[in-house]
Amino acid sequence: MKLKIGILFFIVFFTAAAAETINVSGTWSSFLVGDIELEQTENRIVGHYQYVNDDGLVKDGEIDGTIIGKKIHAKWLEYPTRGRGRVGEEVNGDLEWTISDDGQRLIGWYRENGERDAGEEEKHEWNLER
Repeated sequence: MKLKIGILFFIVFFTAAAAETINVSGTWSSFLVGDIELEQTENRIVGHYQYVNDDGLVKDGEIDGTIIGKKIHAKWLEYPTRGRGRVGEEVNGDLEWTISDDGQRLIGWYRENGERDAGEEEKHEWNLER
């Protein structure tokens, strides 16, 4: 019985430790905005991406959040740019990703902050892959 409990403890501890060691720093691919560069320092995550929207306007995006267990909770913002400066208003919102067990996928959603009542913003799928 002690051996079974010891083995179970080892499995649970090893699994938890493995989940904590996944680092999400690096380049990720997204069907929404192309490549995203993420950098993780301890439990903090920051990111940057850039894409051209349907109107031909370059959009810069930033991500800032925290990792708690296997969840990333973050804020995002985007703003149109031309040359080296902003040329319009920014949009922003929040997102949540779950880190896959193998650390190769971030599965989740984003929503844009808007003029609606809190909690009524629509969530949209936003998944990333290494």
